Amino acid sequence: MVFEDDALAKAVFFLSTTETRSQLYRLLQYGSKFTKWAFIQHWQLDRDAANAPSNVTQFFRFLQFLEMADLYRNVREPLRAVRVLRRLRITCFFFFYLIENYVVLRTRVLGVSPRDPFIRRLRRGCNGFWLMSILLAFPLDRMMQRGTMLSTIKKLLDLPVASVGLSGLRVSDGLFGALGLASAQIGVYTRWVEVMAKFQQQHLKRLGATPDIA
Repeated sequence: MVFEDDALAKAVFFLSTTETRSQLYRLLQYGSKFTKWAFIQHWQLDRDAANAPSNVTQFFRFLQFLEMADLYRNVREPLRAVRVLRRLRITCFFFFYLIENYVVLRTRVLGVSPRDPFIRRLRRGCNGFWLMSILLAFPLDRMMQRGTMLSTIKKLLDLPVASVGLSGLRVSDGLFGALGLASAQIGVYTRWVEVMAKFQQQHLKRLGATPDIA
C-alpha cells in the first residue's frame, strides 16, 4: 500500500490532535441540536428520544478540559504576544469545558434541574468563556497571519451563538443549531486542509530520508 494513498494513515494523523477532535465534537454537538429540533418540529418525535444524540455528544466532550491543559503547556510560539494570546484563549476553553462537565455532573448524575438558577448561571458562564475565545481569535489570526475568509466566516457564525448563550435569551433551536452546524462544518473542513498539508510535508521528508536501493 502506498503511504500517500493510505486513507487509514491520513485518518489517524487527522484525529491525532486535540484541535481536530474539538472541531469534530462541535460538529456532533450542533448536528445533534439541529437534528433534535427537526425531529420534534417535523416528525413529532418524543422529546426524550430526541435527546439521545445530545447525550452522546456530552459523553465525547467529558474531561476535554484536560486536553486543554495539555495544549496550554505545549504553547511554543516565539513571539511573546502570540504566546500570551494563545494561552489566554486556551484558558478560556479550559474553563468552558470544565464548567460544562460540572453542569453535566450536576444535572445528569446528581439530578439537579437544568432550570435551576445556579445551573443557568453556569451555562451562561460557559458561553461567556467561549465568546472571549472567539474575540481573542481575531487578533491572534492577524498576528500569526493565518486568517482566511472561511475562518473569518466561521468566527462570525460563532459570535451570535455564543452571544445568545451568554445573554440567556431563548431563540429557535433550529436557527441556533443551523448556525453552529455551519460553523462546525467549516471548522472541520479547514482543519482537514491544514492537517493534510502537514501530512504531505511529513511524507516528502520521509521520501527524502529513504535511501535508494540499487
